[in-house]
Order: sequence, then C-alpha cells, then structure tokens
Amino acid sequence: MKRIEFDEQAYARRSRSGPCFICRLLAGDEEFRHEIVHRDEQHVVFLDRYPTLLGKLLVAPVAHRQDVIGDFTAARSAALWHTVHRAGAALRQVVPTERIYLQSLGSHSGNSHVHVHVAALPPGVPYEQQQTAALAWESAGLLDVPPEETARIAGRLRAVLALPPAPGPSAAAAGPVPVQARHREPVDVHLLLRRDGAAGPEVLLTRRAGAVYATGLEHLPSGHIDGSHEDAVQALIREAREETGVVVDPDDVRHAVTVHHRGPGGDSRVGLVFEVLRWNGEPAIREPDLCDAMGWYPLADLPAGMVAYCRAALDAYRAGHRFAVHFQEPGDTVAYDPHTDRLRAFSSAGTGEEGPGRAVREFTERAVGRLSSWTDVSWARPGSRVWRVDGAGGGRWYVKIHQNPRFHGREVAAYRTWVPGLGAAAPRLVAADADLLAVVVTALPGTSLHGAVHPPGQQREIFRRIGALAAAIHRPAPAAGPDETLRAALGKLERQLDGARAHLAPGDEEAVRALAARADLLPQPEPVFTHGDLQLRNLLLGEAGELYVIDFERAQPGPALRDFVRLADLWAHRPDLLEALADGYGRPFTAAELEYLAVLEALDAVSGVQYGAACGDPELLERGLRTLTRLRTAADRLAAGRKDTV
Repeated sequence: MKRIEFDEQAYARRSRSGPCFICRLLAGDEEFRHEIVHRDEQHVVFLDRYPTLLGKLLVAPVAHRQDVIGDFTAARSAALWHTVHRAGAALRQVVPTERIYLQSLGSHSGNSHVHVHVAALPPGVPYEQQQTAALAWESAGLLDVPPEETARIAGRLRAVLALPPAPGPSAAAAGPVPVQARHREPVDVHLLLRRDGAAGPEVLLTRRAGAVYATGLEHLPSGHIDGSHEDAVQALIREAREETGVVVDPDDVRHAVTVHHRGPGGDSRVGLVFEVLRWNGEPAIREPDLCDAMGWYPLADLPAGMVAYCRAALDAYRAGHRFAVHFQEPGDTVAYDPHTDRLRAFSSAGTGEEGPGRAVREFTERAVGRLSSWTDVSWARPGSRVWRVDGAGGGRWYVKIHQNPRFHGREVAAYRTWVPGLGAAAPRLVAADADLLAVVVTALPGTSLHGAVHPPGQQREIFRRIGALAAAIHRPAPAAGPDETLRAALGKLERQLDGARAHLAPGDEEAVRALAARADLLPQPEPVFTHGDLQLRNLLLGEAGELYVIDFERAQPGPALRDFVRLADLWAHRPDLLEALADGYGRPFTAAELEYLAVLEALDAVSGVQYGAACGDPELLERGLRTLTRLRTAADRLAAGRKDTV
C-alpha cells in the first residue's frame, strides 16, 4: 500500500479556523464524514481519515470535552478507557498487529475535542520506524488506503465491536463490577421572596455563617424537608418562618424552578425553588448562628459571592426555565464562578416558551455568554425568526435564523465586507453559523420608523438622513454585468401575475407589461452595494434624530435604485420628501433613473400583491395595489399628454 505526502500546514489551518470536526461528524455533516465503527450514548469510535497505520482509530466522548483529565471524573475516565481498550482489542483482531499504540493529543486552539488515537503497529517494522516515527505524518507519510479496503476494515470492526465484551481471566481476577447505587438525594426547598425595586425585581438573599456549608456566601433562605410528615410546600412555609420570620400562605406559593445539583464533592440533591410575591411580616435574621446578614438584591445584578447552586437556580429562573441540571466537577468551587458555570437549563413541554432550539441557544451562548432571556421579535410574516436576547451579566444582542442559505450568505457577506464602513449606523456581526443559518448581531438603540407618525418638518429631516445613509451604502461594487436583480424579477413576472391577477384593477396588468417591455431599452446603471430592502421597518430612529439600518439578508451588488423602490410610495404625494431625500443623497434622480425606478416599482408591486394574497399579509397586498394604481394613473396621464400634442 503506497504512501502519499500530506499538507500538514493546510490541515492545521483548517483545524484552527473550522468547527469541531468531531461535533460536526456526530451531527451528520457530510464534509466531516468518517467511517464510524461503534457508537453508544457516551462514546464514538471511527476510522482516522488521515492514517499513518492501517486501521487507525479515534475514540472520543460524544460530549464536547477538552481536557482528558480536568474535564473527566474518575468514572467518566474509566468509561472512556474501557472503550479505548475495546477498540484496541478489536483492531488487533482485524489488522496484523505487533503492538497497540495510544495517544491523546489536541489543543485548545484546534482539535480541542478530546480524542484518543488507537493505532496498530504491524509486525516486522524496523525499530527506527516504530513509535512516534510510525505515527507522525512528516516521518511516516499518509497511508493511501483504497476505499474498498477502508470499507472492509470498517465492516469487520463494526462486527467485532457489536459483540458484548467477553469476560477473560483478568476480568474474573478483578472481581465483579460494582453496581452504581441508586440515587437517594435529599430534597431542599428554597424561598424566592420577590419584590419590585427601583431598578426592577429584587430577591431576598441571606449570608450563611457559622459551622455550615458555604459559610460567607449568599444564598436563598432554604432547608431540607424534615421527613415524610411534611410536603415540600409545608417545608417551605416552615423554613420561611424559622429563617426570616415571614408568614407565607400556601395559596401564595408558586413553583419557580427545580434544580438537580451535584456539588464538587460528588454528593447530589434536588432543589425545589418556590416564588412568593406576597407574605406577612418584615424579613429579619432569626437564626444568627446560621445567618449573619440579609438583604434585597436586584435580580438582574446578583452579588458575586453566591453559592453556585443558588446562582444556577436564579439564572434558570430569570431565563424562564422550570428545570435545570447543575452538576459540578471535582475542583470546582462552592462559590459561583462564571468561568466554570455548569448550569444546563431545559425548556418545559407545553409552556410556549419563546426561543429557538437547543443548537441555536448553545451557539449563541458560546458567542456572547450566558443569557437571561429570549424575546421573540420576529416580523409578522412567514419565515421570520428573530429574537432579542439579554445577557445574564448585561448586554443585548439579536439572533436571527435565515429562511435559506442564500439569505444567510448575503447577510454574512455584507457584514464582513462593506457594512462595517457604515460605522455606528449598523449592527456588528458577532457570530455566524452556516449550518444553523444563524447570526448573532449587536443591538442598536432607537425605535423602528415603521408605523411611526412624525410632524412634516421632522419627516423631511428623516428623509434627508435616509438619503445620506443610502449614499453611504452605495459605494461602487465590482462590475457584475447586466442587472441580475432586474432580470430575476422579469423572469418571475408571469408566475407572479398569475397569482396576483384576481386582485388587480382593470388596466394594472397592461401597465405592468408596458413598463416591463421598456426595461431593455433603458440605460444600465453602474452596480453599487445595495441594502436590497431599504424600507421604514428596517430603519431605526434614535433619540437625537440619528438613523440606524438593520437586516442585510437581501444585500447584493446592483443598481442604487433598488434601494428606493419601497420608499417611493412614501414620497408619491409628498414631493418635499423626495426633495429632502435627494438633498441627503447629494443629487436628484435623473429622468432616466425615475423611469428605471418605475419599472422596478411595478415588478415589486406585482410580487407584493401575489405574496400578500398567498400569505395573508394585508399590508403588503395593499401597498402593492396602491403602487400599481399610482403607476397606471401616471402612465394614463402620459399617454393622454402625448395625444394632445399630436
């Protein structure tokens, strides 16, 4: 079997800049496909795509762990190496083997997902070509294994690994495998007294003191259920009275969140957190040997010195979750540490919780950190999926999932090329994921101009600023030949007319066809960068009158006029607005440009009527019909004027 050279530098660049190849493999991404020979709930075994020895395997945990010691408990480590042992034993049965080699490499800068190399050194290899020399690409070279041989080896490995491990003499000598004890955790109840404060909701925290667990740290008033004689609500009411002196009525108790917690020492428990908004009495320290301080804290600005378990419960509660797992690892601190935050919150079935799926949530939190809330701010049209997210430690962003790869590619390309030139007038791209079709962008101040009403003088100033913003967008773009946006619209015209015809007024279709027929006779504008959907709903007005622009999924090079199509309806009966826009833009439109704009308006109007009727969007339908009426009336007047001159 021959060996081929391997471009190690290209591989290193790809590893450092690309996604985790093991996570993408497990997600079914064809680009990262390997021959998987075994997979269970915890581990995966697959053939190395770049082997230096025949049948070389990689064994990895399914969960993304980066430190083969620090990210593994003793039990997890034992389970991983048990799988490694099984993989090595199977490999010895499938390929000629003198010795099995094992390596765990990787880096936080690339290939960070823990994986163990399992390689079989064949018999008869000279000493100087063994060990690291047999494993390194630069010394051994890449083994060029034919696809049919790879398939044969994979099939045999699958067959071997599918069998249960046979007990051998060593297993018998080691004695029976101990059975894990069933969970018998204590159940805690936690009192979440909540009131309205000057800076928003506040919660009552107590500082633990004396010979107790987590002394010196802030915690919710809490305690154990004493025994089978009391239920969780009775225990909460008792603890509230004993620790704080307040009297709580059972009817005022609301379940907030349940947390399954394991401390750094390995002991686990279940915490039931109950929200109480109404009570009798003023909270005070009633057990000074267990609590030496008590105070109200803003829910959005919790103190640093908190028990990690309690902080996890409050973070899940703030985010609207009703169940969470908080399993700490050996070496973690009892105190909350944002760098080792173990909270995993879960959505509740049937509650209508807002937010995207788990993959998008995890992608977003990897980009900006723990989030406290997801608010659906999608546009009221099919396919719009946008959320406003707030960080647990402050900050606000927007998360958007595109309808298709084309929109995603356009928006990401715009953010990475010409949008930064707009400065503070546009969001900044924080993260993008082509597989999820998702982006995270910074939040901008201001309110949408869509539906807003302003005095005439302020309207003129707004249009002047829109013109100035359009001029900043319309920088020369690479030449792209004929206007592809116009050609694409003309190509859809017949289909869209079929869908719109039932709603058109007499003469609308004829006017549209007449305008479309003139498209090839008009001079082609020079291509510039365009927003593609410049309309009031994508423009924000700040308190000081500054203007911001969002939503670049339709951005692409084209004629500057495409950015004025959905604004033209606004200045149709207000020539002062067109004059203000031209002032901000730096020049008025020429007669030829206005004619070209009319063609684009007609095509966009038919598209709006067809789409609005099909998707139940009355605003889009009405805007299209209004535009067609205006264009038809203008055409009729022009025709009448021509007759008068004959």
